[in-house]
Amino acid sequence: MDGDATNHANRLIGKDIRLRGGTMAVLLVIEDDEAMRKLMVRTLSTGKHKVLQAENGREGLALMDEHTPDIVITDILMPQKEGIETIREVQERAPDTRIIAVSGGGMSHNLMFLDVARALGADAVLAKPFRPAQLMAAVEQVLSELGSAGRKESGRNRPRAAKDRS
Repeated sequence: MDGDATNHANRLIGKDIRLRGGTMAVLLVIEDDEAMRKLMVRTLSTGKHKVLQAENGREGLALMDEHTPDIVITDILMPQKEGIETIREVQERAPDTRIIAVSGGGMSHNLMFLDVARALGADAVLAKPFRPAQLMAAVEQVLSELGSAGRKESGRNRPRAAKDRS
């Protein structure tokens, strides 16, 4: 992230990022590393969002049955239900929910996992380690896209990452 983007993201920390209509966002963080999950939740809570958390994809999907998050932020490499499978199920269960994928799967594999996540429809990706300001910037970007497109009651009426159909 360049200096201007980091400065912009730093200004976002502590600000309310609202959806169209003035409602606050519901965010679901799915991360198996407890320290990273707590840092992410603490960072996102400063934006006054409702932040839910789960330590794996199975728990995260169960929370989705009780709540309707605007954004799911999921790690890729996790026990029990990994992130790629979680992304697919989020899209099936709640096609309006936006997805941010994060991965620290090693320097060479990290980008591969994030590329796969983006190809499967993740709206944004972050390579670990990342700064709190980078997480806030990614959330703000996805929320601004959600706010400008509006929430659809059924079906996702926005283009997904292009997939090679040949």
